[in-house]
Amino acid sequence: MLALNCQNLWLELEAENMTYDMAQRLQYQGLSIEQYFQYTGQNMETLKASMKPEAEKKIKARLVLEAIAVAENIEATDEDVSRNCSYGRNV
Repeated sequence: MLALNCQNLWLELEAENMTYDMAQRLQYQGLSIEQYFQYTGQNMETLKASMKPEAEKKIKARLVLEAIAVAENIEATDEDVSRNCSYGRNV
């Protein structure tokens, strides 16, 4: 039962994060989330529900990558993190 509650919580949090990210992208493009809802006929609940399948895929991918990293004893160095963080700024 606890595992199921954790899975549901992860799914809810990921869908919420994806919804927040979408609202930020819309705002960057000059559109509020409320305007988006008016145009699409959606609301916050239907948007989050539509995000859940993709959220589940993201969670599974993250868990698989973490399991591989543990099994293969792969760790990112500070240099790896720095290099990858600066990569996005230089593109």
